[in-house]
Amino acid sequence: MNSYFPHDSNARNDAKLLKVRMKYGADGYGVYFMLLERLRDDSEYKSVKDYNMIAFDLRVDASLIKDIVENFGLFAFTDDGECFYSESFNKRMSIKDEVSNKRAAAGKKGAAKRWNGKAMAKQSSENSKDIAKPSEDDGNKSKVKESKVNKTKRQQTTAPVKAAESPAEEPSSSSSSILDICNFWEGNGFGQLSPFTRESLVDWVDDMRKAGSPEPEKLVLNALRTAVESNVRNYKYVNGILKNWESKRLLTVAAVDANDSERKTNQPQRRYGKPVRNEKLPDWAEPGYKPEHKKVSAEDRAKLAEQLQKLRSLGEKN
Repeated sequence: MNSYFPHDSNARNDAKLLKVRMKYGADGYGVYFMLLERLRDDSEYKSVKDYNMIAFDLRVDASLIKDIVENFGLFAFTDDGECFYSESFNKRMSIKDEVSNKRAAAGKKGAAKRWNGKAMAKQSSENSKDIAKPSEDDGNKSKVKESKVNKTKRQQTTAPVKAAESPAEEPSSSSSSILDICNFWEGNGFGQLSPFTRESLVDWVDDMRKAGSPEPEKLVLNALRTAVESNVRNYKYVNGILKNWESKRLLTVAAVDANDSERKTNQPQRRYGKPVRNEKLPDWAEPGYKPEHKKVSAEDRAKLAEQLQKLRSLGEKN
């Protein structure tokens, strides 16, 4: 598992990789992931930009390596231009390395605790033998031996405390916050966190930080809490929340809370029940209505007779 790195099941549908596949087919797709494997083997996750050497390793043409590295936006380069790396790959590996470092630190701490316990038990056993040994000398020598034993006991009680006060170095607060986001996702009904969703949440942290947020991790966590309160536990909903905050320049949790309070205050109160429509009745429905009788002129009668005759003629033809 030392050479493991996350790989999305739908990576082939990424816009950049689609362009690679359109030009080189499955060969280009395979070369891309072989390049990631080479980056994984490097301690700093980067590779020297020696396309001939890489082509010899992968048994492909150097021009193919150069094109995929430089012309599809899949890789970035160091300031001196001598090495290339993948920003998305580094983000994924930073999360994996953080988890590994925490586990390693916990393992070292546990081992140190067990080792100190064994050392205390051994020293205690030896001291008990010294105390149980009968005195072969006068009272003064016995007092000297007793003082040495007491001194040894004091050393035993202080030594383990010093060992416990030097734990392994803790990870940075930023990395811990990203892990808190991942743990909150899986611990609050969103389901298992896929590599794609994990990378998307990390990208949101970076985007909020670039936008000027002093607490981007807290903002993403707050978006997850909002989704839980709304009982909509999926990334699409969380993504919509963060887009809305970003468009409104709500870059702190306090700003989000203030905006929600203002929105609730200005929101009109809903009235329940069907609205009552007051419609005016036509004249003929009013009580006491009397229809008006208009006189028809001889000219109008002739026109009506002509129209009726035409209608009758059409009816006979049909």
